[in-house]
Amino acid sequence: LPPHLISRILHSFLTDETTRISNAAVSSVSEYTRTFVREAIYRAVAEREKRQGKQGSGGIAGYVELEVEDLERVGPQLMLDF
Repeated sequence: LPPHLISRILHSFLTDETTRISNAAVSSVSEYTRTFVREAIYRAVAEREKRQGKQGSGGIAGYVELEVEDLERVGPQLMLDF
């Protein structure tokens, strides 16, 4: 995610408009978000393959097509882990 987007999102949760967020903080939140998204995708793929018996969904070899339900299945445990 672009740093200006992360900064804008963080500022939307602040009540004091004079609060400043350092570049290091924006960078840290960006890396955390990137890690969170990668882990969510990894877990959703693993869950889908486990449910399908690693047969695949008939798509391109080596690729798994995820649906919202796949992410919903791993969401609760992912939130507890992070």
